[in-house]
Amino acid sequence: MVPFTNPHLFTPETAGTSHYWFAMCLRKDTAGAHGQQLADEIIRVFGETFDKEDTPMLERQQQSIGDADFWDLKPVLLVSDAAGVRVRRQLDQLIAAEQAQRETARA
Repeated sequence: MVPFTNPHLFTPETAGTSHYWFAMCLRKDTAGAHGQQLADEIIRVFGETFDKEDTPMLERQQQSIGDADFWDLKPVLLVSDAAGVRVRRQLDQLIAAEQAQRETARA
């Protein structure tokens, strides 16, 4: 087993689409002469997994959610969701403040 780190990031593109970014980090001395081959294989497996498992699930999830507000859906939150929830709540506050500021400027 070769230890590696692989961060995953989703970047919203539109209201219903996102970009998915992932990286795979290996220590140079981990795989020896076969490091590039190992990295290529891991990338291939990640791509296949994402295309065959994650993409269909995410597409169905998006169809189910549609245009509904995230919080109106009353999502089940896991401990691992804490950071994302804090960011979402902070963004919601910033957006509300910006909208209020626009309304005040119009009045």
